[in-house]
Amino acid sequence: MEKGYLALVLHAHLPFVRHPEYDEFLEERWFFEALTETYIPLLAMFENLRRDRVPFHITINMSPSLCNMLDDELLKDRYERYLNNMVELCEREIDRTRFSPEFYKIALMYYHRFSQAREKFLKEYNRDLLYQFKKYQDKGYLVPQDVSQFLLHHREGFPEAHCPLPSAASPSKSVLMKTWLTRSRSMSGINMM
Repeated sequence: MEKGYLALVLHAHLPFVRHPEYDEFLEERWFFEALTETYIPLLAMFENLRRDRVPFHITINMSPSLCNMLDDELLKDRYERYLNNMVELCEREIDRTRFSPEFYKIALMYYHRFSQAREKFLKEYNRDLLYQFKKYQDKGYLVPQDVSQFLLHHREGFPEAHCPLPSAASPSKSVLMKTWLTRSRSMSGINMM
């Protein structure tokens, strides 16, 4: 009997939802919720594992659209505003529900979640989550996996299809992602978005 292998790969992707023409755009909340509920907690888990000296390796692919949004100053500003608004809402809910123990606990839980996300995003990560993932890649904990391996079966002649997280020191961290996305979209029969 042949031996089989199983690879669990975390696929990190969101559709591009940046809309500078509006002050607030509903679909941008998808991105903000993903940052709060997935990407910041994932980085916190990496920190905890490293602090506790637990050996780990994570295979993750990060789509070009997600990398571009993580690196976008407008979305960073809007995410900061979102976190401030959510913390303020939670403070009001804590006050409003102080005599309803079942709701008060929920308000406290969300207050802590949004406060911790804000603390990490602003102070610990200096608003640069892409760089945080890159640090773990450089230390060998995070194994980058390009999206093209799952979408493009015949990628000969497309060396730029391999898109590890870009260097934090590079002038444009998203150049590889933009190149890959532009090139892959031009191929017939493939719709990336």
